[in-house]
Amino acid sequence: PKIVQMSNYCGIGIDAELSLDFHQAREEEPGKFTSSWGSGADLWGSDSDTRFEKPRMDDGLLEVVGVTGVVHMGQVQGGLRSGIRIAQGSYFRVTLLKATPVQVDGEPWVQAPGHMIISAAGPKVHMLRKAKQKPRRAGTTRDARADAAPAPESDPR
Repeated sequence: PKIVQMSNYCGIGIDAELSLDFHQAREEEPGKFTSSWGSGADLWGSDSDTRFEKPRMDDGLLEVVGVTGVVHMGQVQGGLRSGIRIAQGSYFRVTLLKATPVQVDGEPWVQAPGHMIISAAGPKVHMLRKAKQKPRRAGTTRDARADAAPAPESDPR
């Protein structure tokens, strides 16, 4: 099994195929390309929908959205349409019957037939922060004890 950690999105099918084509063209002539196709397009859209919850970053849910083809993708990118809302959940199992383009966060590849498990329950990232320390004041009890410690006795031999 291959494990890929996703930060933002996973695409399977036409969007991944376009991303793969774009990626290959960019590798051949990098000077001609400066961004990817999505450019922040809102696939989910803003329309209210009683079947699905409003997406949030902290809800533990993944949104599954589809497009019908390249024209639909162009309309989404241009702000004329939204994608087709398919599902929300924390875990999805996808069965690929043939080799299919896949992308994760814009990094594309061709995935062999088999099962893909897409889960929101990835490894938790813990943020580190510097512990707050009270500033030391000269002459505190702790400092006084350290200064008043007896000197080690010398060996008389």
